[in-house]
Amino acid sequence: MNRKANNRALKAAMERAGIRVLSMNNLRHSFASQHLIAGTPPLQVSKLMGHSDPAVTLTVYSRWCEREESNAEAVLAGRILGAAKDAAAGNE
Repeated sequence: MNRKANNRALKAAMERAGIRVLSMNNLRHSFASQHLIAGTPPLQVSKLMGHSDPAVTLTVYSRWCEREESNAEAVLAGRILGAAKDAAAGNE
């Protein structure tokens, strides 16, 4: 099947299901950007997308991630505080 035929089949299925019609490309963008927003490592997303290099994935899809609030600081603080707590308890 070619891209046009795939999009026609997808559109027909979405219309039958009564959901918003998206192109295959829209679904692909959603898949990648939602993975990145959820914190899936870029290398893994790159492999899932079939990209040869994670830089391609980040270049194409990171613009959607920039709109989302990052919890990177909270994750790092939790790791540091957790490690400090473990060290203080002698559980290094």
